[in-house]
Amino acid sequence: MRISTILALHAPDTCSRNLLKMMSDLASQRGEQAHTHLAQSAMEVAQVKAREGMTPAEFLDDVGLLMSDLVTAHCIFIDETDVRRVGRARAMINYAPIGKDGFCTGCKDLIRLGNRRCGTCAARTRLHRNVRIGRAG
Repeated sequence: MRISTILALHAPDTCSRNLLKMMSDLASQRGEQAHTHLAQSAMEVAQVKAREGMTPAEFLDDVGLLMSDLVTAHCIFIDETDVRRVGRARAMINYAPIGKDGFCTGCKDLIRLGNRRCGTCAARTRLHRNVRIGRAG
């Protein structure tokens, strides 16, 4: 068995622009995957919009971190535009319906997005054709 690492920072609302940019640069230089939580709470989305003037996914894109080697967690409060943004970047969504705001709070939004089954509840989701999705739990 081979042990490997992944670069990880918490989330766009708890990391500075400079720190996220440094992680993006480091991941690119080393050819390594990066991981962060994304749109895990309404509070995160509001804080990033207030601080950066954009959604968390737009912010990650702006600093160069939204890339095919990015693994995101939660994505409970991601909107349709940002699902397409993540899809174009070929980033991985590890949908985890448990976030700061409780269990499965985002399923109502995923129902709007379509028809792929969410493994932890009755919600069905259709994600942008390029989005790779996993399930935690």
